[in-house]
Amino acid sequence: LREFKAMRAAGFTMVALADYAHGPLDANYSRQMMTLARQAGFETVVLEGSEHLIAPTVLSNPKVLSEHRKILKQRVQEIYKIAGEVGLKKVYIYGFDEPHNEDEYECNKIIAQVVHACGGQVAVAIIFSSAYAAVQKYIDLPIMNWASMTSDPAAVQRYIAAQKSGKNI
Repeated sequence: LREFKAMRAAGFTMVALADYAHGPLDANYSRQMMTLARQAGFETVVLEGSEHLIAPTVLSNPKVLSEHRKILKQRVQEIYKIAGEVGLKKVYIYGFDEPHNEDEYECNKIIAQVVHACGGQVAVAIIFSSAYAAVQKYIDLPIMNWASMTSDPAAVQRYIAAQKSGKNI
């Protein structure tokens, strides 16, 4: 709790929580983490874990993929119920991290379909502009970093020009 409070005091407005301790998106562990985050003053969290249910390794097995989709749906529904109980305003389910190929794009699409059907939203880190183009229609919160903003050479030139002219971009 102390670390969460320190993050809030430093100005953080949301926190990403790794939800793997008892299997991906375990309801009891999710409750513990979300309660601590809320007690520290956070109203928005990102829960990681869905990528352990919807991964490239299950895409080629329709039976396993179907089972994993059902498990993800059940867990996401429970998480949103808990989020309301602990007073969180927004919970993003984290998608397949830093996608960069067709299978990983497909994982994010499936995760988003399940989460959106439960009334939720999806966040994921994007490291290349081409990946953003591939997943932007189903990711609600793309988490961009320097590499993702500059993987386009023209973007680097725009940034350099803006800096030389004294503008912030």
